[in-house]
Amino acid sequence: ALVRLETSKGEYAKIRTEAVSIASSVAGYVESESSSKDDEGLTYASITLRIPSERFDEVMSQVSELGEVTSSEVSTQDVSSEYVDLESRLKHLQAEEAFYLTLMGQAQTIEEMITIREHLSSIQLEKEQIQGRKNFLDQQISYSTVTLTVEEVSSEEEEEGFWASVKEAFKSFARGLGKLAIGFFYALPYLIIILILLLLVWLIMRHFRKDKGEVPTPPQP
Repeated sequence: ALVRLETSKGEYAKIRTEAVSIASSVAGYVESESSSKDDEGLTYASITLRIPSERFDEVMSQVSELGEVTSSEVSTQDVSSEYVDLESRLKHLQAEEAFYLTLMGQAQTIEEMITIREHLSSIQLEKEQIQGRKNFLDQQISYSTVTLTVEEVSSEEEEEGFWASVKEAFKSFARGLGKLAIGFFYALPYLIIILILLLLVWLIMRHFRKDKGEVPTPPQP
């Protein structure tokens, strides 16, 4: 998992201490870390934690409270098929190793012993490589990785970010008014036509009712 945090200037050391404490509390550890400072003294750092897989959700919840989370990514990798394949190959190599060890005891000549030893060495080397990969996957399955990137920001940047948001809000409001005005402009001819039709209807009804001695009030558009 990758969690990106922002914090105030000078706060990284505190966040690092708390992150290490969180990992230690669940029998985890720090796998790697790095940090650097810019000309303004702001720290940008990365710290990678290895934690027991069954405590992953708990740790993610805790580290997300260490600063302002700007983004969070969680990914998983399915290694079950590779793991099954490694176990199958390992059993096959163990059987081959046992077979050549038996042949070694039955060898009659030095040449036979050398040939058997060469086969046996090749099998044992491949067996060690597969066992190493299997051990690595065991470690990956048992532990999850949580990487924190922490970026310190100055108070000026935070203030600029606030006013930038306000400015953008006003721009959006102005764009909305502009679109409303354009819409009204395009609708104006149709509104005029409607008003003319209403006026004609009113004049016709007025003339018709005048003959009957009734004068209607003008309709409201």
